[in-house]
Amino acid sequence: MKILARYEELQTIYAEIIEGYSYCYRLKAYVKHFNDIDYANVYKIRDTYIREEVGDDILSEAERLKIIMKDDLWTEQDEDDLISLKWLINDNTKQIETMVSPDQRKTIQKIVDEKKIEFDDMSNKRASYLHPTKEYYSSKYLSEILPYHSLFKDKDLSIPRYEQGEYDEFSEEEVTEIAIHYAVSLGQFSARNLRLLAGMPFVLNQLSLARKNPLVFLNKPIVHLTSLQLDIYNKVMRNLNVLENSEGRPPEFDSSTEDQEILDWYDVNYSVWQGKNSKGGDSEIRKTTNYVNS
Repeated sequence: MKILARYEELQTIYAEIIEGYSYCYRLKAYVKHFNDIDYANVYKIRDTYIREEVGDDILSEAERLKIIMKDDLWTEQDEDDLISLKWLINDNTKQIETMVSPDQRKTIQKIVDEKKIEFDDMSNKRASYLHPTKEYYSSKYLSEILPYHSLFKDKDLSIPRYEQGEYDEFSEEEVTEIAIHYAVSLGQFSARNLRLLAGMPFVLNQLSLARKNPLVFLNKPIVHLTSLQLDIYNKVMRNLNVLENSEGRPPEFDSSTEDQEILDWYDVNYSVWQGKNSKGGDSEIRKTTNYVNS
């Protein structure tokens, strides 16, 4: 997509990151962007629920896994294959961003996409044998309580959108619908959009002023920054280093420039810069390519 066609959209996304909240029109609520402390508090609530409500009647995934292996529904080889697939996908997804050649990235991405389908098929089969587990109820409960603790009536994020008693009275279908709208409202903060934002001049110019002193960024301690604020800050710092240490300039922001061109320029030049500063930079790329192809 043309970068200029997305300019205003990206400005809006950036503004929401800086403000620390989004607005969900379907739920008529402000959606708080969590920091690490917020997540930790919700995890504590989840763990209390599992300990007091689920208890020991439901087995853990590890305990269920022993049973289905004993019954020959799932084997150690199946488990090893699944772990290997997960490692391969994660490792090479990260490596794609640092590969110099666009054709090489496209080839590896195609292989990764195929492996994801294989991984999903195996994961679904495994889950059908394991269900139910404590981990299942933990994940389900977390998806239900996250919206409750994230939704507010006001911009100050001080008045909950729903009272505890009100939320507890909702049916499972209603809670699921709220969770879906909550997730959709945060969908714009995809990894790709954040990478693209980190290459936008209006973001680079602002955050370059906070480069030597992160405390200047939003004028608050780092531990109070939301996860999105920390993510965009780190991505911009990377791109500022790329701009300083690369020959040439990034693509011009004109009517013909594709957003992918911006991503490619920073990723390729970051890879080149890293290669110059570490022995075997190019060999690592070749090693990854050979591993995936094998």
